Amino acid sequence: MLALKDNRKIKILFYIFVLLSLSTINFFKLDNTINKQTFFSINKIEVTGTNKIDKNKILKKLDFLYGKNIFIFNRIEIDNVLNRNNLIKEFKITKYYPNKIKIELKEPIFVALIVKKQKKFFLTDNQKLILFNEKFNEKLLPTIYGVNGEKFFKDFYNKLKRNNFNLEMIKNYYFFQINRWDLILNNGLLIKFPAKELDEAIILAKKLIKDSNFKNIEIIDLRIKGRIITQ
Repeated sequence: MLALKDNRKIKILFYIFVLLSLSTINFFKLDNTINKQTFFSINKIEVTGTNKIDKNKILKKLDFLYGKNIFIFNRIEIDNVLNRNNLIKEFKITKYYPNKIKIELKEPIFVALIVKKQKKFFLTDNQKLILFNEKFNEKLLPTIYGVNGEKFFKDFYNKLKRNNFNLEMIKNYYFFQINRWDLILNNGLLIKFPAKELDEAIILAKKLIKDSNFKNIEIIDLRIKGRIITQ
């Protein structure tokens, strides 16, 4: 009879031990999961490359990232926020484990001013229009004149750059609907470029600007191939 009671006590102690063991294991697993979730939750966002951009506004729009798992957060949500800002040309997102995101921004270059519907805009090197703001007006920019000139400007601008034309000399750009451009330089010189074979005309214009024989002229007309008309 005594042995039977002892066996019952042993069984009860055994079951208690098993229950305690299972509870401890489950608690450890739960606690371990919470630690992992906390450890890999985003708690710091760093934004660099902001000169014209208001960094605090960008950070505020990205605050939905805080607390999200650094491994599985939605990259598209970040892209949507950044792509809506015309002052952001490019961006790079880097994860720094366990809980930091770094976003490097590249701002566009303002290449000219343009007036549309009685409003003034900056035109960027990636063909975006930014509403004029005096605080962004860091240097004197040339102005583009002509209907829809901004749509055709990139090609002309790139050809000037490719042929090493001094862009700092340019005061104004004039676009004509036959896809032709004129330039007025800071010294008042007007250069009329042809619609075709533009690269050759740009190279020729560079030489003429440096030629002392053309020092006092007001107009260089290169619209007719093989001819230089001056005034």
